[in-house]
Amino acid sequence: NERRFIPDIIHTLLRNEPTRTTLGGQVRDYLHVEDVARALLAVGCSDLSGPVNIGSGLPVTNREIVLKIGDILERLNMVKFGDLPYRPGDPMFVCADNRRLLEVTGWQPRYDLEDGLSNTISWWREHLDAS
Repeated sequence: NERRFIPDIIHTLLRNEPTRTTLGGQVRDYLHVEDVARALLAVGCSDLSGPVNIGSGLPVTNREIVLKIGDILERLNMVKFGDLPYRPGDPMFVCADNRRLLEVTGWQPRYDLEDGLSNTISWWREHLDAS
């Protein structure tokens, strides 16, 4: 969804517009969509039953995400931290405990944060140009 956090930052910067964001203190667990698909397949092909968390298990701040996107696109000067307030009720920390996923299925993500963001930026560049 292009209105989600990461695509929105990418779109704004690709249009050479300033991106307005909070101070970026929110901590999240980001996982590349291909890794999510592989994790779901690993769960489906395993004997695992019951709830399982699918995520990287690696907490990262939104600020770090925005800085990496700005750096990859060479538009750090267009990032406006603190222009938006934190949303009421938005949790400051969300990170998956993926130990069951790792232990039972042996699944491991293929993308680290930088590679995942670079791949995502490339995908959006292609699809924005096509529209």
